[in-house]
Amino acid sequence: NNAVVNCKKYYYTTADGIPGNAIRAIYEDDEKNIWIGTRYHGLAKLAFIPNSNRYQVKEVYSTNNGLLTNAVWCIGLFSSRS
Repeated sequence: NNAVVNCKKYYYTTADGIPGNAIRAIYEDDEKNIWIGTRYHGLAKLAFIPNSNRYQVKEVYSTNNGLLTNAVWCIGLFSSRS
């Protein structure tokens, strides 16, 4: 059974703190954070806010604070384990 129960759809834009609307990559990490990579404006980290049942932008990364480029085309997990 592939039924989805109590599924809600939310839209996040620059008004919510996403650095740009040209989304090129989305990734969910092990802590349930959502990472959004944009074409021109860097990377955003969204954290789940339990009381609101929504995500909130917690950090934005760009060339202003460490990224080599603001164009983020893919996001992946790096593990230092051997």
